[in-house]
Amino acid sequence: MYTQQEIAHCMQDMHWPIQPDLHVYPDNILQYEEKYAYWDSLALQHHCFFYKFKNNTNHSIRLTKLPDPCFSIVFEYNSEFATAYVLGIQSAAYSSTIKPNTTYFCVKPMSLCGLTRNIGNYANRIVYFSNVWDPKYPSIIDIIAEHDNFDQQISCFQEYARQNIINHGYWMSLAEYCANYLAVSKGAAKLDLLASDTQYTATYCRHEFKESYGISLKTFRNLIRFNTVVYNVLQNPRQLMLNVAMQCGYADHSHLCNDFKNIAGMNPMKFASLWIEKQPLGSYYDDKFCHLPVYYRRY
Repeated sequence: MYTQQEIAHCMQDMHWPIQPDLHVYPDNILQYEEKYAYWDSLALQHHCFFYKFKNNTNHSIRLTKLPDPCFSIVFEYNSEFATAYVLGIQSAAYSSTIKPNTTYFCVKPMSLCGLTRNIGNYANRIVYFSNVWDPKYPSIIDIIAEHDNFDQQISCFQEYARQNIINHGYWMSLAEYCANYLAVSKGAAKLDLLASDTQYTATYCRHEFKESYGISLKTFRNLIRFNTVVYNVLQNPRQLMLNVAMQCGYADHSHLCNDFKNIAGMNPMKFASLWIEKQPLGSYYDDKFCHLPVYYRRY
């Protein structure tokens, strides 16, 4: 069984889920910046990925986003309006429209545990931020929109999170341990070994995990491994996929290709070629990926 210190150390080498479409446009079209920062000292996965992008054109841009084992909080604003929403774990690719002359400030914690709301309720969904957390007054949404400086926005959000989002009475749960276990192994761990490691039955582990994360342990494991493949391919898109398969715990090249296509809708070779050519994923996908619906939930 991993100790807290071992997990915390391994988390330093974790790779954040990457959305390639945010990196293929020049700055005069889609201006992008990112930063890793402190999130929550109570959770072992205590780092957070902040990123921000702006559509500098007068027309909409359609992005195709890959499945993501993390949840996100997205603030969207321009000169006329400001809004925010919570995007749960996404187990399939989907399309998203980036509005003209609009800025997006995004917060992606590595863990969805240790919060004052159960974010597992929103797996494969998007909900308005105000239906999950109280924006307070003055509204954190307006504060983010008014402070267009990236570092100031991060600081303002961190202060709001400490007071409203983080559950200061939280202690690591079985579900988070399972998530950490799979993350440390980069998705290569066997689920039956996880059960024996925790001394709980496999059925109980699966139940507790789905209650907290909203998806199955197997789906989460596959998403972690998928994102490990994406990271490896983006780092060296010309490498042999057999090497990627071996690095990511797949039995062989065919196993990797089948799993990747089941999740992303394309094989990893095509994915690599699009990245080499700096082409957005949408240039390959047809209209089978629709816009994610917005659901309303009152508390």
